[in-house]
Amino acid sequence: MKLSLSKISVFERGYLYGDGIFDTMRSYNGRIFRFEDHMERLKKNARALRIPASGSRELKGLILKALKKNRLKDAYIRVSLSRGKAGLGPAPVKGVEPSLTIIVRPSKVYPRHFYRKGVEILISSTRRMPPCALDGKIKSMNYLNSILAREEATRSKAFETILLSEEGYVTEGTCSNIFIVRDGKVITSPSFLGTLEGITRKVVLEIAERLGIKIELTPFTNYDIYTAEECFLTSTGIEVMPIRIVDRRIIGKGAPGKITQLIREEFLNERSRR
Repeated sequence: MKLSLSKISVFERGYLYGDGIFDTMRSYNGRIFRFEDHMERLKKNARALRIPASGSRELKGLILKALKKNRLKDAYIRVSLSRGKAGLGPAPVKGVEPSLTIIVRPSKVYPRHFYRKGVEILISSTRRMPPCALDGKIKSMNYLNSILAREEATRSKAFETILLSEEGYVTEGTCSNIFIVRDGKVITSPSFLGTLEGITRKVVLEIAERLGIKIELTPFTNYDIYTAEECFLTSTGIEVMPIRIVDRRIIGKGAPGKITQLIREEFLNERSRR
């Protein structure tokens, strides 16, 4: 594997065709949060695309080196793995060495009132890529679908947009997973609809189970969001973000609910322990 810090060839297949995968991580006080979970997903995605991946110890060493070089302890980390440099044309090329790039930057800090009051989101008119075309478990470099949806949020000054499946079921946000709370149960979309199995999503499900909160991985629609008692987003960058308004409809009581707050508090405790 090669670590590129400054330049990428124009013949890089990740650049030309989105032929690669990526993962985003966070470091807190110099420690990479849930590194093994991220690494497991990265390796599975690499196997799915038949791209050789480096070992956990090697990759972790490179990330820590990048953090140290940039004097960062609390950081956003993006690891990208492309099939490598080859000629033009989509046909796979033998003997190409994969390219690994690591980007580190200070973690983005969102305003406190976002977490205290909740944010506003929209249901996107752009649909999620169906699993039969590209499996949602693969965090691929092909992100045009989400970019188009994200533009809607930017134009409307919303925090995020949610993509529906072809059948009209809720899948996920452009860079987040979505949860609703109904009858005291935490509900999120199953992966077979094309939903990415986010690492923060996984942590939240573990927390809910530990707290004795019932969990459902089941399809639901925008109607279920509008009528939910609570609603929140999860991702590496935002952690656990309460939702106050969806499509100009106030969710629940218009403030972060008890279960959302409890899960967020437990998540903050979880990250401080690791």
